[in-house]
Amino acid sequence: MSELRADLKRFNEISGELVKKDSMRKCIDHLIECKQELQAVRLSKENLAQELAAVHKDREEMRHEVQHLRERLASLEGRQSATPIIVPVVAPSAASNDPSMKTD
Repeated sequence: MSELRADLKRFNEISGELVKKDSMRKCIDHLIECKQELQAVRLSKENLAQELAAVHKDREEMRHEVQHLRERLASLEGRQSATPIIVPVVAPSAASNDPSMKTD
């Protein structure tokens, strides 16, 4: 009888150390949820990486366009400063005799 009690005591100790089925199910469910979240994060990361690459490409195109516009502006400013603007100067006595210059 004492041997049976000792075996029962050992059985109770060992069974207390075993993982409970509910506890194990909760742990597995949590791992599955974490895996799904990780997959969603990876997909989001890939999408963001593609968007970032597109933004970098657009930025590079804009940089080239701005550089082209700067060169064009410099060219136009250079032509403008190279071409003198001639303004006819009218002598004061000639201006008083000119009918187009009179104000009535």
